[in-house]
Amino acid sequence: MSYATPSLTGFTNSAEHLRGELAWMELVLRRRSLEISTRRGAQEKFDEFAGMYVSEEEIARYGEESDRSAPCGDERAGRLTERIGQLRRELDERLADAADCGVELRMPRLVRCFGLSPSDLRILICCLAPDVELRFQRYFAYLQNDVSKRRPTIQLLAELCLDEGRAAVASRATFSPDAVLLRERLLTLHGRDDTPFPARQPQVCEAVADYVLGQDRVDSALAGFVAIHVLGAALPEGSYYARHRQIETGLLDRMRSGGSLPTTYLWGPPGCGKSRLVEALARDAGARVMRADMRAWLAAAPLTRETLRTLRRDARLHECLLELSRCEALLADTAGAARAAVEEFLKENEAAGIVLTGTASIDDLSEHLAVPLWSFEIPRPAETERAALWIQELQARGLHAEDNVVDQLASCFRFTPLEIRRALDGGPVESIRTAGGPIDEAALLRRCRETSRHAIHRFARKIVPRRGWDDLVLPSDLRAHMEEICNAVRKRPRVYSDWGFESKLSLGAGLCVLFAGPSGVGKTMSAEIIAGDLGLDLYAVDLSCIVSKYIGETEKQLSKVFDEAESTNGILFFDECDALFGKRTEVKDSHDRYANIEVNYLLQRMDRYEGVVILATNLKSNLDSAFMRRLRYVVEFPFPQQEDRERIWRKVFPSQAPVGPDVDFGFLARQLKLAGGNIKNIALNAAFLAAGNGGAVGMRHVILAARRELQKTGKTCSKSDFGRYYSWVSEGARE
Repeated sequence: MSYATPSLTGFTNSAEHLRGELAWMELVLRRRSLEISTRRGAQEKFDEFAGMYVSEEEIARYGEESDRSAPCGDERAGRLTERIGQLRRELDERLADAADCGVELRMPRLVRCFGLSPSDLRILICCLAPDVELRFQRYFAYLQNDVSKRRPTIQLLAELCLDEGRAAVASRATFSPDAVLLRERLLTLHGRDDTPFPARQPQVCEAVADYVLGQDRVDSALAGFVAIHVLGAALPEGSYYARHRQIETGLLDRMRSGGSLPTTYLWGPPGCGKSRLVEALARDAGARVMRADMRAWLAAAPLTRETLRTLRRDARLHECLLELSRCEALLADTAGAARAAVEEFLKENEAAGIVLTGTASIDDLSEHLAVPLWSFEIPRPAETERAALWIQELQARGLHAEDNVVDQLASCFRFTPLEIRRALDGGPVESIRTAGGPIDEAALLRRCRETSRHAIHRFARKIVPRRGWDDLVLPSDLRAHMEEICNAVRKRPRVYSDWGFESKLSLGAGLCVLFAGPSGVGKTMSAEIIAGDLGLDLYAVDLSCIVSKYIGETEKQLSKVFDEAESTNGILFFDECDALFGKRTEVKDSHDRYANIEVNYLLQRMDRYEGVVILATNLKSNLDSAFMRRLRYVVEFPFPQQEDRERIWRKVFPSQAPVGPDVDFGFLARQLKLAGGNIKNIALNAAFLAAGNGGAVGMRHVILAARRELQKTGKTCSKSDFGRYYSWVSEGARE
């Protein structure tokens, strides 16, 4: 079936235009076929075995053809020539009409985008023809007298589309790697390396063919880690997005004044709105966004110069602003080749509308990529900004929370906007709404904790808060001190932002607390109770994963711990902290110098930390004095007195545990001067003894368990301690 000659009206879409161009190309191929048929003569037919052998007639024909200077004068060829010219004029008129009517056609846009010449466009259409209609393959096989050559060779393309007098020379320039068709990856050359240049067969890249045919998708080599995003929404209102709007305005002004966008790097924590800013920038510039995920790319396929050029071609094809996201993946030790390819790519495409986004700082990225970058940091929202974001997102879902709940969410969870949305959308809305309608605070806090879990588990053990204030036995003043700590966490937005204290702080606004006291007096339990009261997770740092004998490794691991803790929004708990926070010493050898460097690094990192850190130590005097200055609260846990010990004894047994009436808590508190941790051990061991005997926990079980606990600590079991129960102790010793 032949293409019909189009009527003289403007093209309405790209498919209609393509049909017209292919109709014109078919006439060109018919004329060429007629010329070939005339030259071959009646004695020579199409040879399906062409290329498999060389006949004498073929060699003789080459000599005859070299003497032919005039084209075929057949009348049919003349009529075809007239039709070709007439159709070309009609197509050009229809293109002009479409442009006047504002119809955007893909092929003319391709010409403008890549600066194609008329001959380049003819070559592109000719190479595209067999991918649209199978009969074009028959034309090319006939014209090349070889049924295996169903695509045009460079020689045939030169004869059809270039100046016939210098086609051989022009084809070298047109199909060179630096010429537009191959440089911009519009065509690829197929054929073995030893295939002669004129015999190679160019092919339109699949993504280019799809684009011309009206489809929007990236090249198959980029699928899975590159995607086209539709026009995004404008940046939201609110104080947090003021920085985003300022950056966008500056970049738009630069684009309008300079005509191009310099290579830009936006960096900040995950979910802070970097990609949202890029989408808003593209929207206001009348473009879309093509986003390439660097981390996914490196995990799925080689990131090379060739694939990056393919990426750039697709971005130009689809009029997209190009975003290279998650660029921190390029800083990995294993990404050296990819970094080199990206660096070369950025140098080749300066001011070409490329935006990099990532979490790595500009200093870290510039250390690995030696290219000029406009850089803008987007920090985490401040507490007042987080409160406004929480209110905005809650209202968008028809939810309402009291001011104190919003303050707690904003102060305890250093969420970015994306993390706030994830927390609210992590399940049905009904699961965080009480039956009466208000927000279910406990359910929302639980969902926030689930949202904030990250890779900190590599360095710390999560402690699930199971105990509350009623389980804590402390003097009233210390209990009030602990409640002050919780209040300081909750009321940070008001004090720092509303009352202006943030402007008085040169460094971080974190909260660092020291719990000091002998072993077993309740330091870890108190940290657990504070975490539970604030609705935060508690992470006990595993020192075995932090401290390294290799120089510099301890600092690297500590950096990861603090970075992860900031994104996890939990409380960081250093037990036996004097192992890390010990006093700096006089430098006598290299070991002293590097040990001091570790302490210096900790001091600097704590100054910048925005979260809550609780340090616990048995030896407060061993801590470096510089740490004491950075501590907001120091809580001294005393050894429990008799009254407190009796309260501990009465609370240590769960309500469902069968405790006999003969257990004398007053005697135990008076005679056994033990800390709460030791008392807990005795109660647990007594319960196991009672369970083994099949009865309730009696005084005998407690006395025997106390003997074991004293033996464990190296103390002597004296009659003065056990009084009238000493016989049980001596009997147990003989057993």
